[in-house]
Amino acid sequence: LTPHSFAFTLLCGLVVFCSFRLSPIGWEPFGKTERKMEQLLGSADLWGAAEYLRRQPSRGLIHAPLGWADYFAWHGAPDASMLMTSNVQWVPRRIWSDYRRMSACEERWQLGMDRYAVETLVIDKKEQASLAKAALRSSKWQVAYENEGALILRRAEAVRRPPALRGGTNRRVGARTHAFGA
Repeated sequence: LTPHSFAFTLLCGLVVFCSFRLSPIGWEPFGKTERKMEQLLGSADLWGAAEYLRRQPSRGLIHAPLGWADYFAWHGAPDASMLMTSNVQWVPRRIWSDYRRMSACEERWQLGMDRYAVETLVIDKKEQASLAKAALRSSKWQVAYENEGALILRRAEAVRRPPALRGGTNRRVGARTHAFGA
């Protein structure tokens, strides 16, 4: 064995060991337990909101922060219909623009919610404080769930969903998503 081949073999062995040790398969032999959902997601806010949506599914379209929408589609209600997910490259420009306006609580945000017949509004209270204040002041929304960082509101009255806005299936994410059916 030459010194170079020995060093290369040692380096390869170290890479294999580190890969095994960091993977869930390597946790048990070394006494590490599986991490809790709160540790994986960074806080209980997102997890709590997803659990609520799973237990109390929305009747219609859900508007959620872009960073949370994929998780809700995956872990929330099985037939959750999200207005927008992170696959924005497949969304018509008009819907993407409207979504951004609604999320930022820009002027006439409520008209966008009405246009797309959003039934459930999920708000990240830390990032969307202005939207939370405006929605709480509106008579169109009622608080359904709240924790330290998440706020879920439901429509006070049902909104008729126009036929052109009925949802389709996002085959890549596996979630029902309005934008892909538009």
